Amino acid sequence: MSSCTQFWTIVFGIAVVLFLIVVGGAGDIVAMVRSLLEHREKTEAEIGRDKS
Repeated sequence: MSSCTQFWTIVFGIAVVLFLIVVGGAGDIVAMVRSLLEHREKTEAEIGRDKS
């Protein structure tokens, strides 16, 4: 990775972290991921029930 690419990757990462802190979206993202995992578990359970 070139130094220019590495620099912009770090800048972008810092910008994302600051955005999440300022907007308070980190909790929303955690809730969204939790919801997606629950949905996946329900879907897998339904698929398993349908196959048997």
